[in-house]
Amino acid sequence: MLAERALHPEMFSSLNLDEVRARMDKARERRLQPANIAAFFLAALTRHARRIRKQDKGRNEITPHPARVIDTARRLNRWAPVAEQYERITFELSRMHPDGLADASLIAPGHPLLHAVIEATIDDLGPTLKQGTVLVDRRTKQTDAPMLMFSVEQRIENTADDADTVSHHFDYPLVEQDGTVTVSAAPPYLDYDRPDSTETEAIAEIAGSDWARQNHEKLVRSWAYREGLQPRMDEIKTRLDIETARTRAQVKDRLLAEINHWDREHNRLEALERAGTVGRLRAETALIRARQLDERLSHRLEQLDEATNLVAVPAVIRGAALVVPSALLATDAPPEAQTFARQTEEVERRAVEAVLAAERALGREPVEMPRNNPGYDIQSTDRNGFVHYIEVKGRIEGSDTFTITTNEITFAQTQGDRHRLALVEVSTNGSAHDLLRYVSDAFTHLEPSATTRSYNEVWRDYWERGGPPR
Repeated sequence: MLAERALHPEMFSSLNLDEVRARMDKARERRLQPANIAAFFLAALTRHARRIRKQDKGRNEITPHPARVIDTARRLNRWAPVAEQYERITFELSRMHPDGLADASLIAPGHPLLHAVIEATIDDLGPTLKQGTVLVDRRTKQTDAPMLMFSVEQRIENTADDADTVSHHFDYPLVEQDGTVTVSAAPPYLDYDRPDSTETEAIAEIAGSDWARQNHEKLVRSWAYREGLQPRMDEIKTRLDIETARTRAQVKDRLLAEINHWDREHNRLEALERAGTVGRLRAETALIRARQLDERLSHRLEQLDEATNLVAVPAVIRGAALVVPSALLATDAPPEAQTFARQTEEVERRAVEAVLAAERALGREPVEMPRNNPGYDIQSTDRNGFVHYIEVKGRIEGSDTFTITTNEITFAQTQGDRHRLALVEVSTNGSAHDLLRYVSDAFTHLEPSATTRSYNEVWRDYWERGGPPR
C-alpha cells in the first residue's frame, strides 16, 4: 500500500484524498500482527509432525516439510514452489537480516509456504470447524446475552484471463439475539475460553434454545457481502486505482516516446528511400516496430484495466461457535462477587468518561466502542482525519495491577504510534479528583504467546511511563 504522504493532490486530483486516508486507516486497523501469524503458522505446521526449532529471538528453523504441504503449494502455484527446508524463518521484517546472523525468510501473507499451510489446514479441519463449538467469554467487559460467532472466508479476484486473488481473508461476525451483527478488527475468539465441566448443564440449556438452533447463515451471508466484502472491495479498488493511475502514466510516457521515435524514423527513412538512398534499416521495418509498440501499449493498458476490475467470490461459512458470557453460568455467585462486579463497572465507566472528556478537550472526536469490542475502547479522530485507538484501564487509587489481554496487546503493537493506553486512577473522593495519564508504545516490550490469554501488569510501572493526554 502506498504511503499516505505519497498521495499528492496534484497527481490524484480526481480522488477524494480524505476518503482514501480513511480507507487506509481501516486497512491498518485490520492489519495482521506478526504474533497472530506466528501463533497460527507454528501450531498448524507442528500438527503435521514437523519439528520447529527456535534458534534465536523471533527466528526459527524448520526441518523438511511433509509431502502434504509441498504438494499443496505446487497445486496452488507451481511457479512459487516451497523449499524442502528453511534454515531460518521469521515473522517480523526487522529480523530478516540481523547483523552477524544468517538471513531469514519472512513468513507473511503472500509467502507460498504460509499459503500452503492455510489451505492444508482448511482442507483437513474444515468439517471440524463446520461442526461448531461452544466458547465462554470470561472478560470483565462482556455482553449480557449469548451470541453466535461465525468464521466467514471471503475472497476477491480480478477479471484477468488468469484471475488473481487480490484479497483472501476471514471475518468473524457476532450475531446477537435481536439480529444485530457486529464485527471487530481483532478476532474475538482470541479472548474466549473453553467451558468448564461445571458449566455443561447451563450451556446445554442455552444451546437448546430456539434462537441458538435457528439457521442464521442467510443473515450472515447478507452481512458478509454488504458490510464485509463490499467495503473491502471499495478499499482495494481505491488503492488499485491509485497504483494503476501511476503505472498507466509511466507506461504511456515510455511507450508513446518509443512509438513517436519509430514513427519519425519511418518518415525520415521513407523520404531517403524516395530520394534513392536505402540503408540497412528500411522504412517498412520502422513502421512495423511502431505498430508493434501500439499493440503492446493497447495490451498493457487492457491488463491494467483488468487488474482494477474486481469480482467477489461467494462467501464460505467455515465454522460457528456459541459464545456464552460467564456471568450467565455463575448462577451461585456470592453477593460479594456481585458487589465487586458492580463496583468494577462503575470504575470502568468513570475511566471511559474521563478519557472521552480529555479527547474532546484536545479537539478530537472520540467514539466509544461497544462494550465487548476486542482490541480497544475508544476510536478518536483528530482535525486532520487521523484515527487514534485508545485502550482504557481504570483502577481505584492504590491498586497494584491491571489486566491486559493478548488481543489488546497485539492490536496495540499493530497500530504503533496511533495507539494509546489510557490509565485512569479513580479517586474515592469523586470524579473531580480522578487522574489520567496516556502511555504511548505501551506494550512494545511484550511478546504475546499463543497459549496466554491475558497478562497481569504492574500499574505503577506503566503509570510512571505515562504523561498528560496528547
